Amino acid sequence: MLKIDKISDHYTWQAEVKIPNNGQFDKFTVKIKLKRLPHDERMQLLSRITELANDDTAESEKLLAFERYQDELLDKVFLGWEKGQIVTEDGQLDDDTDGIALMLKMTEFRQAVMQAYQQSNGGEKVKEGNSAN
Repeated sequence: MLKIDKISDHYTWQAEVKIPNNGQFDKFTVKIKLKRLPHDERMQLLSRITELANDDTAESEKLLAFERYQDELLDKVFLGWEKGQIVTEDGQLDDDTDGIALMLKMTEFRQAVMQAYQQSNGGEKVKEGNSAN
């Protein structure tokens, strides 16, 4: 039985970060926290991708628009990661505003978060370790 009062406004999901290294990828799994958006808000954000794909503007303008779309989507849905998932030379990196901003500057991490969000909303089979808190 589905008890909707037990469904939280956020959930965890595994993101696989792939860092290029000597012609191959070093892969790291990070458990990230994502916000559950209302369906209409989610569809409105995702429809922008279709609009961009069908837009007749120059490719450089499309890239800038896509970057803005990504920023807006990540601001709304990406809440951080579980403690101890990311470390620096100075120790554990917290998922506070500064830590999130730092990690989202890394293209590979950004791509992993976007891919994880799309997977978590695409009805794909839940991978081992992912949960819908």
